[in-house]
Amino acid sequence: MSLDNPANDALSSLIRTAPILKPFLLFTKTPLNMAAYFGTHNPVGAFIDKVNAFDKSFGEMSGQQVEQLLSSRGIDYTMENIESVYKTERAILKGRKAIGMLSVAGAVGLFMTDNITGDGLYDKEKQRVRRDANWQKRSIRLPGGNWVSYDGIPGVSDWLALTVNIMDNFDTLNSAEIAENLRAAGFVLSATIADKSMLAALEPLNDVISGDVGAINRWTSSFATAAVTPGSSLMAEFGRLITANKKELENNFFDLVSNRNPLLKQSLPDAYDWIDGGKVGEPANFFARVWNTYLPWKVNGEISPEKQFLIDIEYESRPSLRTNGRGVDYTNEERSEVMSIMGQQGLFKQAIQQVMQSKEGKEFRKEFKNARNQGLNPEVDTYKGIHMMLDQALRSSMRMAEAYVSNRDGIQQKVYQQQTLQNFLQIGDDEGAANFLKDFKKTYSY
Repeated sequence: MSLDNPANDALSSLIRTAPILKPFLLFTKTPLNMAAYFGTHNPVGAFIDKVNAFDKSFGEMSGQQVEQLLSSRGIDYTMENIESVYKTERAILKGRKAIGMLSVAGAVGLFMTDNITGDGLYDKEKQRVRRDANWQKRSIRLPGGNWVSYDGIPGVSDWLALTVNIMDNFDTLNSAEIAENLRAAGFVLSATIADKSMLAALEPLNDVISGDVGAINRWTSSFATAAVTPGSSLMAEFGRLITANKKELENNFFDLVSNRNPLLKQSLPDAYDWIDGGKVGEPANFFARVWNTYLPWKVNGEISPEKQFLIDIEYESRPSLRTNGRGVDYTNEERSEVMSIMGQQGLFKQAIQQVMQSKEGKEFRKEFKNARNQGLNPEVDTYKGIHMMLDQALRSSMRMAEAYVSNRDGIQQKVYQQQTLQNFLQIGDDEGAANFLKDFKKTYSY
């Protein structure tokens, strides 16, 4: 994975010509070699005539052709062993194709039994629900329900993920339109191939140039931390070891920097599972924490039936908790506390169980696909009211949790402020709204 190649030489020349690109194109040799190795395992190539330069046997080749092929790959040989060297290289290439074909066939079987994951869905909201439900990308489920990562095996893992990505995204409930399928196809290509090459490094550059504030904050927090902090990589590793669970944070520079520093990270409030309770992303034990920090094959716990149900019906109305549904912005601390209480009370989990046991819940995917096949164009968010029932239960669970938050009085004051302001503005009394806001802030000191 560290061999020189023409693509990397060209990229290095580009960086020397335009040094401003260097922060966006670090450590490109390994990803480029991984992408090339991925191509050598391509099972499709086995069915395309003359794609493989070694498709002919030694007896069908002239001596000059054999010498040219071996020399082009940098393979040493002598006239005494040239036949055995050629046959060995040809067998290796055929073996790689066979590995790719077996990987694809195995991935299909595992996907059909819900025992393998790829890179996820192109729909970011639905994918966010998966992540909150402890869904892990590029993993295989072991007997007992635990998941282990298969990522990091050049060629093989990429083809496994590619197969699962195709099936996962084209099996989505709401992908009947051509535009939806094209977006899914673009995601599959990007997640499996582009993310392994220099193209993935250029994505932050494009976001920064386009003025995406969130992307600018994410990139500057990452680059600034690495540039000004000695041993930033080691600190990040310690951070993953000491505090492996997720934190509640805003998409601003200071929160993102804090999340990358193991000392500052402790000051950020924990993110809690709003269905089952507990901290999000926290390993089951210390051994699992060390394993996931220092080894490439991550191990994760099983997904509860309730979370799997939300994934299956493509429920995307996760509690963003940026507001409480009445126009009040939660702080990081308030959001963390509300999530924790929701998980402890278990009201939303009970509501999911009720929907799961209903006839509509059990037949949702099957009946939705039947309706779509009939050309009825159903909307997944409104079909049979399943998502709306969950939305209502989710909002009720949040309201109940909010009643037990330590700062509930402050939240109610902000609700009153927001509602009163809207009343003034609805009748066009801008002066009254301004005076009320001034008096309110003076009274409550914020």
